[in-house]
Amino acid sequence: MLTLTQVWGALLIFTVCPLVGALPLSQWGATAVAGSRSPAAASRHMGVPDAFAISTSVGLLALLLEAAKGIGAVLLARHYFATDPAWEIVALIALVMGRYWAANA
Repeated sequence: MLTLTQVWGALLIFTVCPLVGALPLSQWGATAVAGSRSPAAASRHMGVPDAFAISTSVGLLALLLEAAKGIGAVLLARHYFATDPAWEIVALIALVMGRYWAANA
């Protein structure tokens, strides 16, 4: 049986995680550090390997930003569902789902 707090947690996981997953943090970080010097930073979909192609520092920043998204999703799930680790996987799936939707939009 879910408590009202857990219902709110599930609602947050199913709304916030896809929105955070859709954020292009790798591209924003590469644009902030490298500026418009790199043609890869101006592309529509930029991943961590593309950021490493610009430079190592940009790649590490992109890697840390993407890892922070995943860690944040897991911490959100742990806050509301401390005794059920399956929700951590659900939060990560919602994060990846948002990234997939943003890439195909």
